[in-house]
Amino acid sequence: MTWAMTVLPVALLLLGFPIFVILLATSAIVIISFYAIPPTALQQVMFGTLDSSALLAVPFFIFAGEIMGFGGISRRLVDWTKSLLGGTKASLPITTVGTCVVFGAISGSSAATVAAVGRITFKPMVDAGYDVRFAAGLLTASGLIDNMIPPAIAMILYAAVAEQSLVRVFTAGFVPGFLFALAFVAYILAKSWRSTIDPPEPFTWRRLARETVNAAWALGMPLIILGGIYSGLFSATEAGGVACIYAIIVSMLVYREVGFADFIRLSRRAAYIKFTAGSFEDWLAPPGARPQPVTVLPESPFNIIYSSGTTGIPKGIVQPHALRWGSLRQTRDRGFGRDMVTLASTPLYSNTTLISTLSTLARGGCVVLMEKFDATVFLDLAQRERATYAIMVPVQFQRILACPGFDNYDLSSFRAKSCAGAPCPIELKREILARWPGQFFDVYGMTEGGGVCMLAAHDLPGKLHTVGKPLPGHEMLIIGEDNRPVETGSSGEIVGRSYNMMTGYRRQAGKTQEAEWFSADGQRYLRTGDIGYFDEDGFLVLIDRKKDMIISGGFNIYPSDLEAVLRTHPDIAEAAVVGVPSRQWGETPVAFVVLKEGRTVLPAAAKDWANLNLGKTQRLAELHVLSDLPRSAVGKLLKRELRDRYVQSLAHAAASINAAAKAAFCEGANDG
Repeated sequence: MTWAMTVLPVALLLLGFPIFVILLATSAIVIISFYAIPPTALQQVMFGTLDSSALLAVPFFIFAGEIMGFGGISRRLVDWTKSLLGGTKASLPITTVGTCVVFGAISGSSAATVAAVGRITFKPMVDAGYDVRFAAGLLTASGLIDNMIPPAIAMILYAAVAEQSLVRVFTAGFVPGFLFALAFVAYILAKSWRSTIDPPEPFTWRRLARETVNAAWALGMPLIILGGIYSGLFSATEAGGVACIYAIIVSMLVYREVGFADFIRLSRRAAYIKFTAGSFEDWLAPPGARPQPVTVLPESPFNIIYSSGTTGIPKGIVQPHALRWGSLRQTRDRGFGRDMVTLASTPLYSNTTLISTLSTLARGGCVVLMEKFDATVFLDLAQRERATYAIMVPVQFQRILACPGFDNYDLSSFRAKSCAGAPCPIELKREILARWPGQFFDVYGMTEGGGVCMLAAHDLPGKLHTVGKPLPGHEMLIIGEDNRPVETGSSGEIVGRSYNMMTGYRRQAGKTQEAEWFSADGQRYLRTGDIGYFDEDGFLVLIDRKKDMIISGGFNIYPSDLEAVLRTHPDIAEAAVVGVPSRQWGETPVAFVVLKEGRTVLPAAAKDWANLNLGKTQRLAELHVLSDLPRSAVGKLLKRELRDRYVQSLAHAAASINAAAKAAFCEGANDG
């Protein structure tokens, strides 16, 4: 009967039954496996009610899970699993199952396991794009697996006490559970292996070795604690405390991602949120309570906005009250007032949106929020609500202007529009001025603050190739490779300072220092990472991102120059150029384009056309046609993703060629 109940769930899993069938089958296996042994003191231990001291293991292991997620331990476990599995989408589910089994073996409590592992893997799974039902079902089912396998292991230790054969105990308890775990893992792989959410990477021993070293301390934790439990050094509850202490030490002293003060805040939050029961009223202050007076200083934190992550992992930008007040001041001349209607079409967590919405509300105006940007919906809302202002990124303007019937909409209520977040092409500025009523401002700045430039394009049609001049109270300089200011007309990195300055990046003092530049007289500026120059009239001209510049054969190539040429092709709507590794040149430019609706063009033909119009050192090595370019939630182009995709495609192609060559060689050898 035990083996029948083991084979049944395997068949159900292979047939792809819903998750509730898995849960029922798991429960059946647990019951059959344990009742296959005659009633003994062992069953009393396994099924008896936990006493109050054993229940303490639950909060300990929940807290341990918080620390693992907070201190970078769980991330290294996931990275190790990804390297082991070649980076497929199955990495996170496999990590979930494995961590559940280990936590269950340590704590002996499914409640502690699911709560702790949920903190480590559930949110990363949802963030990565897994279906919520699949993620939740996986976690719950894994909790049942861990509740079955670890006690089966413990049966081996209790065999003598139970006066049972060691082989019989192991077979009755561990083997069915182990087989079911393997079946469940097979089910996970079948469901998720071919997904494109986390594209597979070719397996390499070097990457596995590197990730194993990174995760060594994380992998050592369960071994140390399991050894302590099964050697009798401490109980499950004591193991929970040891797990917390171990995780804190590793996070602080080995990985050094957090400090002691961070753990104090974490412990308070975990204790208050997770272990305090009561109704909503219990969270409220007592009647008659008054808030404690707080002195708000200009440098006091106002909010934290995370960078878009276009060049790496997003960073928490701490914006003080002075910056937010400065943003309100700099919108003074853009038509903000009581009768204005701002149409917000970018996410509320972006700095672009906060500048417009807070400035509107502060002056008594109305903000119309879009649930999600859609060009046609934007035009409908703008006409119906009589919008007077909007600030958007260039791609949003492009899609709105490309809407059929754009010229039939009544947009006469617009007093002004602003473009920010990315460079606005000259041809797009001209089209906005020609077809969209109201003033148009091109705004250049950073979420971090520093200097801001603004071009009143409607007043200066001859300066559309620039982003304007620094605003009053804003100072911007161009510095060279030697970190010294250059002469007017010379290009270099743009740095700026003003009353709009971030405090720094949250918990990243090193990154904050990298973003700062100090003048000879000690004034603090912020680096933009952009290359540009000031013309003879004091207008700032952007060249490109410093990190995007391509050095090919010793020549500096700016992708924006190539993209400007590509956009003049009659069939191309959007273009992005990135530098990729080249044995011959060091780096070489590769283009990715999106065609206009209803247009077709061969990539080779488009590349040849572009190279005829580019300089000899600028010529494209390849051109690829895509349905869309990868962008962040606020519309910023993610060139890093394009570059990574290209490099991965080369690696896959090389692996395929090597495999084919090896097969051909073997076939030839056999024929010989």
